[in-house]
Amino acid sequence: MKIIAALGVAVATAAAVIAVLLAQDLRAWPGAIGHGKAANVSIPFHAAERILGVHDQLELRLALVDVRRVAKRQVHLEDALDVQGERAAVENRLATLAGSADTRVASQAEDVIGVLAFGDLARAGFQGRPQAETALGAFQNAVRLDPTNAAARWNLEVVLRLLIAHGVRTGPGQGSGASTGRHGASGGAPGRGF
Repeated sequence: MKIIAALGVAVATAAAVIAVLLAQDLRAWPGAIGHGKAANVSIPFHAAERILGVHDQLELRLALVDVRRVAKRQVHLEDALDVQGERAAVENRLATLAGSADTRVASQAEDVIGVLAFGDLARAGFQGRPQAETALGAFQNAVRLDPTNAAARWNLEVVLRLLIAHGVRTGPGQGSGASTGRHGASGGAPGRGF
């Protein structure tokens, strides 16, 4: 009987220690996310992270840090491929986050994808239809995912205005350029009835 009681006390003590450590881990996360890094935790298997549901938020912050780091790098001939590789890795992380179940995280990731694509378009002198479509689509997705995302709404409006101002057309039917769309049905040769 004493063995069972001692075993019960040991289990209760272990549970109490785990509960205290878990509470400390849970308290550590808000500050860590604010600094864009993982919290120093005591309990393995990301228990606190799973309970709080902060994995995607943290990944987004880390991706944003990488976007800023890659954007600041000076591209020289000898490291251009490395910079492009880092940029592609960041864009892949953002694309993964754009599929997050947390719509705020997904919206922010789409917004950043749009900003990167629009930056490419602007640097190319507004001569890239794929970048225009990527930027426009990303901003539209961001607004659809989180209509309260003011930055995405603003970016979408700015991109639409700039694309119109620079004469960049997007969407289906814009590739051939064969038809100007000015004449409608009367643009052909006159016929003889039906």
